[in-house]
Amino acid sequence: MPQVTCSGCGTETHVRFTRGTRLADLACPGCGKHTLHVPRAGRAGGAGFQYEHCIICGARKKSPLHPPFEFTRKFPTDDEEADRYPAGSPCCSSHEPVPAGRAPWAAVLAGAGIGRRERWTFPAPPVLADLVAAAAPVPDCCPVCASVDWPGTFQDPEGTAYLTGTVAVLVTVCWRCNHTILLATIATSRAPGPAAVEADLKPGGGPDAVTGDD
Repeated sequence: MPQVTCSGCGTETHVRFTRGTRLADLACPGCGKHTLHVPRAGRAGGAGFQYEHCIICGARKKSPLHPPFEFTRKFPTDDEEADRYPAGSPCCSSHEPVPAGRAPWAAVLAGAGIGRRERWTFPAPPVLADLVAAAAPVPDCCPVCASVDWPGTFQDPEGTAYLTGTVAVLVTVCWRCNHTILLATIATSRAPGPAAVEADLKPGGGPDAVTGDD
């Protein structure tokens, strides 16, 4: 004998079904209306949730992130100025929102004289030694992450070096927000050496476009 509920008065009762009996034909013992139904087990999958649209991609999400700071994507497009969103805006977690005040890898290299689409190499040991000697110390924690109470640290405490035909730079990148700090830059005309690795930076290349662990 299944338990049924009246949609009109809320009375709960049990009914006995026989061959040919329909629930719609049975009257509620409380109010006499034919509004009995078998209650649904559990609650609806979307009950109690508020859906919102992601400010970046417009996707409808049940529980999006709401970063309490002005944010940008961790791996942005080339239009860095447009890629900033107000604090508290709904955002998909897949966009990996990070503080908009961070200095992206590509912008730091461009400011040091290394273009995003320029061919670069890793310096040979003599050039690297000069960079390390001139480098500023790596901070203990990322200042951008610290400003929003994130425990951010840097990927490489010794930094990563890049070289073109006229300039060599040493940078360090925060693993959490990709904030990049220029540690040293020197003018050089030394050849990178036979063991150097050469990479061709295409649009969207570099650490700002390679998905990694957050």
